[in-house]
Parts: sequence; structure tokens; C-alpha cells
Amino acid sequence: MFRFLEIWETEEAMSAQFATPHFGAFQAAVGDLGMTAMEGNKYEVASVSPLFG
Repeated sequence: MFRFLEIWETEEAMSAQFATPHFGAFQAAVGDLGMTAMEGNKYEVASVSPLFG
């Protein structure tokens, strides 16, 4: 199981990252490992503040 957390400031930044050559190379490499399914979730956060302090 692989679990990733990525944070983008905008929808455009997320889309731009998906269009990069390294993202395509990653998808190809994962396929070579025998991965048979992928699940993704997108969450929109209204605000962020420090947990402590």
C-alpha cells in the first residue's frame, strides 16, 4: 500500500503537477510494480492554523 499526501495552494497548481513529466513517469513505474487499482480523494480545507501555539 502506498499513501501520499500532497498539498496544493490552487486547483491550477494541482493540475499543473499532474501534467509534469515526472508524474507520468511515476504512474508508469507504479504500473510496472503490478498495481491493479488506484483511489484518490480530494479535500478542500477552509483554513489551516497551528495545532499548538
